[in-house]
Amino acid sequence: MEPGEAAVLRNVGDRVNPAAIEMIKLLQSVTQAAGGRGGPEGNIIVLHHTDCGIKHCHQQGDGWELDPLITDERYLAVNVRGKGLVVFSACSHAGVVNVLHEVRRRFPGIPIHALIGGYHLSGGSEAVIDETVADFAQFAVDLILPGHCTGWRTVNALERAFGPKVVPIAVGMRIDL
Repeated sequence: MEPGEAAVLRNVGDRVNPAAIEMIKLLQSVTQAAGGRGGPEGNIIVLHHTDCGIKHCHQQGDGWELDPLITDERYLAVNVRGKGLVVFSACSHAGVVNVLHEVRRRFPGIPIHALIGGYHLSGGSEAVIDETVADFAQFAVDLILPGHCTGWRTVNALERAFGPKVVPIAVGMRIDL
């Protein structure tokens, strides 16, 4: 696949519904008008965000296989010399505080400098915003960089609690640690 050969339909936090189907039809028409394959011979892949399909899979050779034993969050922790751990979380479906507890357990004594990613606290998860924000304090994170699925209410609560330590992230940003 080359750049420009795929279009992305973002239906964040929702399931396939009539509006999403109409958007896919419109996307097919636009793709065909641009000379692409948007008809029956083309492929449409719908990934459901709220229960991301990839979180229950592992890579096997050139493909992916279902792994029912993977039920928790995945993250990447990088130890930056002179700073501490920079933690890249995915959507934190298992809970962003659980991610931080796991990082602390696996890397005892190393401070957490930054937490970057989605915290999945919008929509139905908003009931735990206050508890989550309060729990953040125990980790003394230097930079809190919430992403796409954190939700504006959570970002606002984090900013009230931690001030300039909170920097909402967006595509294309450059972050100097």
